[in-house]
Amino acid sequence: MLIQLPILIALYMVLRDGLTSVNLDKNLYSFVFNPGHIDTVTLGLFDLQKPAWVLAILAALAQFWQTKSMSRKQPPKQAGAGSKDEGMMATMNKQMLYMMPILTFVIGLSLPAGLTLYWFFSTLLMGLQQVILNRAAKEKEEVKVIEGQVVDKK
Repeated sequence: MLIQLPILIALYMVLRDGLTSVNLDKNLYSFVFNPGHIDTVTLGLFDLQKPAWVLAILAALAQFWQTKSMSRKQPPKQAGAGSKDEGMMATMNKQMLYMMPILTFVIGLSLPAGLTLYWFFSTLLMGLQQVILNRAAKEKEEVKVIEGQVVDKK
């Protein structure tokens, strides 16, 4: 998150007031010419400078899916009795499962659509990464070592 924070701030600043025709008079580099006008509408659907409720909903749904895919049905088995805080942790995880997507939706409604689009795709990619890692971990668990021989359940 520390790496993403400067990117989010810079993207917010550019989408907020960096794409207006007033700011295009300033040259960043001598070899970059003034385009005159930058169209902020992407794919003919969203104006990236204005909030878009559709992208806020998509970002919230992606947040819910990612949180749901990361949750475990049961805590990992450990030697000895379970800890006292497992019930509280399960309650907090359940609250986070529903509250974070709601918070994502509310924040997404107040941000420019370009930032919400970035948030949606980064959450989606992190969720896909988690699914791939979970699948690889599950395949590793299927291979067991019994008496020095590797036995595959498949």
